[in-house]
Amino acid sequence: MIVNRLTKMVALLLMLAPIAMASDNEPSPTPIMTEFNIRDETPGGFVLGVALPLEGQPDARVGMALICEEANIEVRAFFSFYPVDIPVQMAVKSPDGKVWRHGRRELAGPQSGFHSPIITDHTQVEAFLQFALQRGSLISNGFNSFWNDLPDDINRQTRDRLLSCGQDQ
Repeated sequence: MIVNRLTKMVALLLMLAPIAMASDNEPSPTPIMTEFNIRDETPGGFVLGVALPLEGQPDARVGMALICEEANIEVRAFFSFYPVDIPVQMAVKSPDGKVWRHGRRELAGPQSGFHSPIITDHTQVEAFLQFALQRGSLISNGFNSFWNDLPDDINRQTRDRLLSCGQDQ
């Protein structure tokens, strides 16, 4: 199953990363997505994703996976660790300044501090894709973020391919 393989890939990336944050509780400089560096194709679907290193935290990553499995689409984002006293919430700021938010604000406790939202509702996934798959969008949780600097045609093709998930089978 494609989602199980993705979960294992992401888990491996994260297990290799030490549990560490910037010592001053400041976010790292914002990395830039210029390509999808995670790809997996199967007869029943595909995964396109990106895992970007955080400066000053060489083994920590931020990124996302866009998943098509049969006729279902979902988004899995990961924003690495965040300090206990800073609330986070997944959001995307489009190039024209509009903001889309997903989920509730979360505050880390002593046993938490890793933010990995998952979007499975089709309407919410569509909204995310419309905001996030534009050159110049900022995908963020309010502490760690990454910029989308994919070419316009790649953003459009990715969005169209995900929105037609399952229609060509």
